[in-house]
Amino acid sequence: MLSELLLTELNHLQHSKLPLHRRLYEALRRAILDGKLVADERLPSSRDLVHDLKLSRNTVVAAINQLRVEGYLVSRVGSGTFVNAEVPQYLVVEDRFP
Repeated sequence: MLSELLLTELNHLQHSKLPLHRRLYEALRRAILDGKLVADERLPSSRDLVHDLKLSRNTVVAAINQLRVEGYLVSRVGSGTFVNAEVPQYLVVEDRFP
């Protein structure tokens, strides 16, 4: 389940000085790049993530919006938010060679 994966990742990042929305962003981004979230997979609604992760809605929405802006996620009106089938190549290369 995605929420369990994200809770584990957030736990690993708990000592980070990053703001909470950025830690959630990193956990989701890592799940996408590691193939734990696959192309065209639908994410739970932000309200479901808020409930499961016990975070504020602003935190969840900020992380999802940043991933959408960077091309990791796409929103489909009336359908939800999905992992982009075509993650921009420069994003993947950048992650592999920091």
